Amino acid sequence: MKTLFVLDGVVIGVGKAAAADVKMSSSIPGAECFEVPDDNLADVGWLIELVDGPQFTAPAAPAPRIGPIAFKMLFTSPERIAAKALRATDPVMEDFWGLLDDPRTSEVDLSLASVQNAIEYTLTVVHAAGVELDVAERKAAILTGIVQ
Repeated sequence: MKTLFVLDGVVIGVGKAAAADVKMSSSIPGAECFEVPDDNLADVGWLIELVDGPQFTAPAAPAPRIGPIAFKMLFTSPERIAAKALRATDPVMEDFWGLLDDPRTSEVDLSLASVQNAIEYTLTVVHAAGVELDVAERKAAILTGIVQ
């Protein structure tokens, strides 16, 4: 058996006693201990729900961080071409895409609300400029971080 230390519904530590008769406890005030089989996959960061015993859920995978070139490749060629043309007349487009071109930019964090808003804005104005696309569908695809 292993012991999971839980605070506020999140596993904060995992321990395994050296001997079967040893009982583990947490030094963190308010943390609860749950003994689970060794093959239980729960680990630090997992969520716990108490429904007929402890039920553990893996945390959601964080949105990827990717380089600026890979980020641009998440857009289709027609989307990139339209975005580049729109930069000349749209200060919001120039602001965001200019940051991507800055040599100091090493990665784009797809979990940031500002990045997600910029993706949606880009797709919206690109669509308005005549590129056929479904903004919500394309945004969801881009946020996977999987290059087309």
